[in-house]
Amino acid sequence: QIASLHLHTVLYSLLREQDSAEQVKVTNASERIMKYVHEHVNEKITNESAAQALTYHPNYINSVIKQATGKTFHKYVIDVKLHVAMDLLLNTQESVTDIAQALAFSTSSHFNRLFIKTTRCTPSEFRKRFY
Repeated sequence: QIASLHLHTVLYSLLREQDSAEQVKVTNASERIMKYVHEHVNEKITNESAAQALTYHPNYINSVIKQATGKTFHKYVIDVKLHVAMDLLLNTQESVTDIAQALAFSTSSHFNRLFIKTTRCTPSEFRKRFY
């Protein structure tokens, strides 16, 4: 009985250490992925391009970001780009079209649709309201 309890305690300890090591690994990966997104915000970013640059599997990129943020990788990238766009709208005189192009949105209308979906106003309305 005592030997069984001791074995159980040792196994539990090992599993906790493994979980802790895995969590550190995921935290480090999520930080690297997020840093990559912020550093490449002016480019088209996909989980494949991030995976290739960071030598991860694309599915791992998705899994890590989902675990860290609760968002899909695609949604995380869009949110980062939109936050940068908001900053540019408030702190520069760049046109909405130039901002959309600078952040590598496929078209200005695509940028506008995503912006409206997130903020419930157009980029121009956002600038007028908060500038």
